[in-house]
Amino acid sequence: MAHDFVESHSSAGSDQMSNIKGWILSNLSSTLTVSQIAAHFEFNPNYLERIFKQATGQTLIQFINDLKMERAQELLLKTNFPIKRVASDACFNDDKHFMKQFKKKFQLTPSEFRRAYTQKFQDSSSFDPQVLLSRDTDINYYQRFKDTDKQSPS
Repeated sequence: MAHDFVESHSSAGSDQMSNIKGWILSNLSSTLTVSQIAAHFEFNPNYLERIFKQATGQTLIQFINDLKMERAQELLLKTNFPIKRVASDACFNDDKHFMKQFKKKFQLTPSEFRRAYTQKFQDSSSFDPQVLLSRDTDINYYQRFKDTDKQSPS
């Protein structure tokens, strides 16, 4: 009987986390704070932060920033929008802050990231879009560009 209670409580918590994540995703274009999210779900902000981190391993702010970064990556790869527009469309209020956060997370500027995943690498049989490039990889970032240029027919 205690097992059933724990299981149903766990399931309810999982549903609640899904609802919270969905609401955040739907409202990502707004400037979200922990207090706003907590108020919407009628939680104490500290309690919400604690249960969210227990359930996801991330703070709410980390989760929000990860969603924004995923959106930015998608825009960089699938559009030719200027970086300023990518930042705006990925729900960053300040493009300079976006560039700083992007470089901190990926060790590449948004422009470097875009160049690293352009047609040069997509045409390569060794290209794997699931493997992020960085300057710290076994093969130096700039060397990869150089090697790709050598491989392309002139």
